[in-house]
This record gives sequence, C-alpha cells and structure tokens, in this order.
Amino acid sequence: MSTYRVISFIVLFGFVGVTLYFYTINSHFVMHVAGSHEHGAVEVPQEEEAPTIEGEITEEDGTAALHIEVENFEFVREEMGDSGYREGHAHVYINGEREGRLYGTDYPLGQVKEDELHIRVVLSSHQHEVLQYEGEEIDWETTYRP
Repeated sequence: MSTYRVISFIVLFGFVGVTLYFYTINSHFVMHVAGSHEHGAVEVPQEEEAPTIEGEITEEDGTAALHIEVENFEFVREEMGDSGYREGHAHVYINGEREGRLYGTDYPLGQVKEDELHIRVVLSSHQHEVLQYEGEEIDWETTYRP
C-alpha cells in the first residue's frame, strides 16, 4: 500500500510540476508576476512617414464594436512578419487596463454595461514595443458613452 502512495505522489506532483514549469516559461506570465510588462519603444525616424491610427465605435443591436483604420502600418501576426515599425499589432486598453491585442481592423466590445468606456489603442511592433514618432506614442483614444 505504501509503494502505491509513493508512486501516486511522484506521478501527481511530477505532473503538477511540469505543468507549472511550462506555464511559467511564458514570458508574459513571468513579466506580469514580476509587475513589469513594459517592452520599451520603437521610434519612427523623422524622415519617414509615421504610421497613423484612427478609429470609431459602432453599435448594432446593443453590441458595440471598435473599428480601426491605419496608414503606413500593416497588421501582421508575429510569426509572419518582420521586425520594425511598419507592421505589428495594436494593444487595446479599456479604462486603463490592457484588454487584448488587435491583429486586424475590428475588435468586439460586446454589450457595454458601464456608463462610459475610455478606450485607447496603441500601435506596437512584433516585439511589443510601443511605436513612437517625435517622442509621442502612436495611438488613438476616445471615450465611448452608449
């Protein structure tokens, strides 16, 4: 009976240990736990045309959606693109909290229950570095009141 318990203990905690190991090697998890999720910035050279971003919120049947338009920038998934400031993704912040990444022009907001949402979308490189032009982040923000 005791051999069975020892083997069960090793198998159970071995599985838990391996699972936690693979979970924590994710760099985003480690940085979040450490309290630092900043990745730095990429400055677009002044002699280049800077990427621009504009957006709007639409609502249909009680469901809101964010639509983004960009110029001099292309949404491309990391494994498919080059590093630099002409392609990447955007980070979506709602009420100051990072909600997700945007790899296209549309982001569903769902049914908004709050009186207002402060929405900010920031262009980022594949390395999650914020794009800047003349020291200012390339972003779009608005306050949405349903």
